[in-house]
Amino acid sequence: MMRRGRETLLTLLEAFVYDPLVDWTAGGEVGFAGAVYGGGGGQQADSKQSKREMERDITRSLFSSRVAEIKRPAAPGGGRGVTAVCCAQVNWFKNRDEMLGVLPQVEEAVEEYLVLQELLSQGEKLQATLQEQLSFLEGAELPGHAVLSLEQRYSEHTQLQARQRAAQEALRSKMADLDQWSSQYQAAFCKLEEAQLAGLLQDISGPIDLGGIVRMTLSLTVIIMEATGNVTYGLPIMLVLMTAKIVGDYFVEGLYDVHIKLQSVPFLHWDAPATSHWLTAREVMSAPVTSLNRIEKVGTIVDVLSNTSTNHNGFPVVIQDADGDEPSKLCGLILRSQLIVLLKHKVFVELARSRLTLRKLQLKDFRDAYPRFPPIQSIHVSQDERECMMDLTEFMNATPYTVPQDTSLPRVFKLFRALGLRHLVVVDDANRVVGLVTRKDLARYHLGKHGLEELQLAQT
Repeated sequence: MMRRGRETLLTLLEAFVYDPLVDWTAGGEVGFAGAVYGGGGGQQADSKQSKREMERDITRSLFSSRVAEIKRPAAPGGGRGVTAVCCAQVNWFKNRDEMLGVLPQVEEAVEEYLVLQELLSQGEKLQATLQEQLSFLEGAELPGHAVLSLEQRYSEHTQLQARQRAAQEALRSKMADLDQWSSQYQAAFCKLEEAQLAGLLQDISGPIDLGGIVRMTLSLTVIIMEATGNVTYGLPIMLVLMTAKIVGDYFVEGLYDVHIKLQSVPFLHWDAPATSHWLTAREVMSAPVTSLNRIEKVGTIVDVLSNTSTNHNGFPVVIQDADGDEPSKLCGLILRSQLIVLLKHKVFVELARSRLTLRKLQLKDFRDAYPRFPPIQSIHVSQDERECMMDLTEFMNATPYTVPQDTSLPRVFKLFRALGLRHLVVVDDANRVVGLVTRKDLARYHLGKHGLEELQLAQT
């Protein structure tokens, strides 16, 4: 094998081993090549090179020798082996000159290509435009195409433009008239701005503020005329008060109405809410209702009056059938204030000797307690008195106002407004109590501000 490749082996030995430009000695070794070729063995005796540094130096030396061979052209017949062949075949400077000559041609060719590409793109766009126009012309042959009505639509567009111009001209004319009137008003106002007019405006400015805030009209006019002692300005003051009230009512509620809502006063307006026609008494009533028997235990009455969860001051009085199977039916209505007066005067029924004894009460006792009735906490009832009974027959309202549960809300509203009611009992077809409507129940439903969700939430 070595005989067959001896030429290659000799060539490699000549190129790598006997090349005078390469120092093959290691860092700490002093070899023959270092002594003969000046490898610096004596100077590097004390400095040890690692294997990586040695490989780097070898690579640098080989690169230097290769650069030198490339710069030096090969002489005919000079050199032998691989070095001569490489130098003879490769002429890098010639390649450089050829590349420098070819690059401008390549640049010109690229520029020419870009120009042709731009022309091609323009041609494609023109072709697409022509295709669209061709398809439009083909579609114009159809009877329902838009181009057939183009003349009519253009005529309508022209008419609209003419109307627009006429409207703009009229608007400009009106604006000019308004400017003229404004200038005339300013001139007239400057002439009329005298002491008498200023005094009149000063007298009227106060009623305007009061009329817009508290919404007082005739009463405020009388108060101002009595305070100033001047009847001359009565009619102007009344006019400005009415105007201020009307303008104020259009934008916002008056001061008194706002305070009524803030204080949660169950104040009812003159008319029923416009959106309440599809509501019934069943949907606005308070249920379940705390009812009392016609002859009730005193302890039960005290517990009912002491219960703070009861949201009404009127209690339906019911009577139960003898068998006790049927639900109780309505027989009257009694107020909280009446029950407190009865408890205060100890109007109890005592079961003694199998007969009922009743303490009489006069109308004067109720009048003396009005209007400030004592609270239930101030009335002392002993344990023995709690076991007594109270007959409500003589003190209750035996004919209270009632409505069926399907009665519309506007009708309930009219009953409260016309009769001045505070409690309205809702019954079914058998005259059984199913609920109670009070002013607070009606006040929960406000026109345009609260819906059924708030109404149902308030009921819970």
